[in-house]
Amino acid sequence: MKLLQVLVIGIFVLNPRIAMAMSCPESLLPDSSTSPSAFTTFVLDTNVLLEKPSAFLDYGNGQTVAIAEQTLRELDSKKTDSRLGWAAREFFRLFKASTGDGSLSRRISLENGSTLELLTVGPIGSKSPAALRQLDLDSRSNPDNRILAAVLQYQHTNPKEKIILVTHDSAFGVLARLNDIPVGTPVGPGLKVRIPKDEELTYTGFKKHILPDEELQQLFTSTDERSWKYRVEDPSDFYDNQFVLVREAEEGVGPIILRYKSSDQSLHGLKIQQNETIKNIRPKNLEQRLALELLMDRTVTAVTLFGKPGSGKTLITMAAALQQLDRNVYEKIYYAKPYQHTGGEDELGFLKGDFDEKTGPWHDSFVDNLEPIFGSSQITALRTRMGSKPNDILRNFGMEPLKLGYSRGRSISNALIIIDEAQNLTHIQLKTLLTRIGEGSKIVLMGDLGQIDLKQVTSQNASPFFKVVNSEAFKKSALTGHTLLIEGLRSPTTDLFDLVFKEIEKH
Repeated sequence: MKLLQVLVIGIFVLNPRIAMAMSCPESLLPDSSTSPSAFTTFVLDTNVLLEKPSAFLDYGNGQTVAIAEQTLRELDSKKTDSRLGWAAREFFRLFKASTGDGSLSRRISLENGSTLELLTVGPIGSKSPAALRQLDLDSRSNPDNRILAAVLQYQHTNPKEKIILVTHDSAFGVLARLNDIPVGTPVGPGLKVRIPKDEELTYTGFKKHILPDEELQQLFTSTDERSWKYRVEDPSDFYDNQFVLVREAEEGVGPIILRYKSSDQSLHGLKIQQNETIKNIRPKNLEQRLALELLMDRTVTAVTLFGKPGSGKTLITMAAALQQLDRNVYEKIYYAKPYQHTGGEDELGFLKGDFDEKTGPWHDSFVDNLEPIFGSSQITALRTRMGSKPNDILRNFGMEPLKLGYSRGRSISNALIIIDEAQNLTHIQLKTLLTRIGEGSKIVLMGDLGQIDLKQVTSQNASPFFKVVNSEAFKKSALTGHTLLIEGLRSPTTDLFDLVFKEIEKH
């Protein structure tokens, strides 16, 4: 199982309580006057100790600091690194001086008043949490999986302890939060830990709301999942079109995911089935199925998708759009993306030619996604006949490029509008675009907050796209829906370099 499959399990199977529902302290690490009862276990990621080898000694007054065995292995592998070697060697020098020669199998009291806990992954059996049983711990998998496994096992055996993962790695932080583990970032002197405020944590479109067995039986009176319905007691607990995990995966049985609708204050079974084919495309995982659930529902007129490269955002969106075009749900498909080079330079105006010639390099990605839908031979033949004219090829299938810079004053009706790379739209572009949606139209905005090229945006929560998705008005509306697509499906080589750059960017 690939790392990215593990992320999907983390969302849907493991323990996916949503970050927006976590009650994390907003304050920094407690100072010396804080009561010991408020103390927590802080798990330090590898990048934290490479940045500051003495970080594990910055916690005192009864605090517990934990280090996973995998972190020690990663630090050991860095000892001969020309850039990071000193930090790794200094950590082990301090570690040896602080812990002595005694056993490391139990908590160690340090001179500063804190305790040190080393986390290892013990035997995993049928009674272990689903999170642990499903996690890929193969030697070729992402090392973060083994750190997460150690934390999940520790959490399972110490359910009353508060645990915070301290890391600079935002991707690992998302995975941890999806598994109910709060995440903090080291800031300032003394390695204080800042816990992000709720408004800085992206809305995921998921929620956990486990139903008792007797209430689950109400769903099973019908074998048709599409007819399932469960009325909730407190509608304020849910956002419209939010996906809700009502039963975790069990031995031999998958999880049950429903969708909340405010119209009848009930959770409903999914309409899109796992084996359903949409324009020759079948969802490859549960997250693609959830995205299609929103894309194929005409009552949801604004869909947003966050997802890493290769997760299938564009492919399933185009498949859903083309199928609905065939069924005359919409009269036309419009498509666009910000004409921005990687790194933040907008150079469209410097390219020669008319609009089609200027935008061709950006729109080739849409043509690429036609191949799995219509077959590579048909698209190759069109490429041969039309040359390097992506927009002409797309027009052949009823798709028309949308000129973002000229949308002010328009009202786009009875169309499905696809906007890719929405993380690079400015506030003005988003506002202009989203207020042009006319009667009978639907807009789909997709993007990866890890690939923001806007020079003026320094963090993902400053992105205009992030702000739209996380606004209360958006989340509460029955017209909107949002989900994440995290599993990459391009190739093992893509997965490899995804891991390579995560390692590089940690440091």
